[in-house]
Amino acid sequence: MDERKTLLDLINENVTEPDNEQIIDLPLSKVKPNPYQPRKEFDKAALNDLASSIKEHGVIQPIIVKENAGEFIIIAGERRYRASLLAERETIPAIVRSYEKSKMIELALIENLQRQELSAYEEANAYALMIKELGYNQTDVAKHVGKSRSYITNMLGILTLPNEVLSMLQSGKLSFGHARALSKLSDGKRIIELAHIIVMRNLSVRQIEELVKNEDKKVAQQPRKTDKQIISKSIGKNNLKIKITVSHDKVTIKAKNHDELQEIINWLMEGK
Repeated sequence: MDERKTLLDLINENVTEPDNEQIIDLPLSKVKPNPYQPRKEFDKAALNDLASSIKEHGVIQPIIVKENAGEFIIIAGERRYRASLLAERETIPAIVRSYEKSKMIELALIENLQRQELSAYEEANAYALMIKELGYNQTDVAKHVGKSRSYITNMLGILTLPNEVLSMLQSGKLSFGHARALSKLSDGKRIIELAHIIVMRNLSVRQIEELVKNEDKKVAQQPRKTDKQIISKSIGKNNLKIKITVSHDKVTIKAKNHDELQEIINWLMEGK
């Protein structure tokens, strides 16, 4: 049975440094970012501050890397790596370990989660990556990162939002609470409209949740058109006195006379 470890287990086993491990100085030119790094945006001011500290004191905590074809992939410590580049250092202290892809993904995630640095969008993408690359389900992810399953479900839900709304979330114009509320709607255009309303009116999460509830009520109260009504409207005759039969992928239209049939044919041929 596969006993998958929790977030705390992984932190204790893989981010801490055993006393017997060797720390070596690696050329920065041979160090590469982790392709599974969930963080896409790094605070420039914070990096500059760290670079200043590194210039004066050096890199105090070594990064953790995995060797791959003569290069070294960062497992933990990308901020230190980026700040070292800004500080114009030629080398960086590192610990080399052997990891499978699953561990690379997990550790890139937990290093950021334990420091609470990920945005909601980046965190959601990280969970989606674990599902895609590692074959986990939402329950597996929840166990790994020490969250509830409902929390993971809500996080993944925001990834269904239109790109324009996700950009607003990434830029900080919308909060995760706003995004979560909007993700309950299915109409992409309306979601974008409401997102802009949130920003313009500075609406709270509670206010947008009420708006979403009202949107759901409107949809539920709208009368549902029959297949015949939809087809009738599409060919420009809302009150057709003809027989329309819809069966799976087949539509049969019976006109009451030849003249009406010819009228429908002409309409279809003209592409109105």
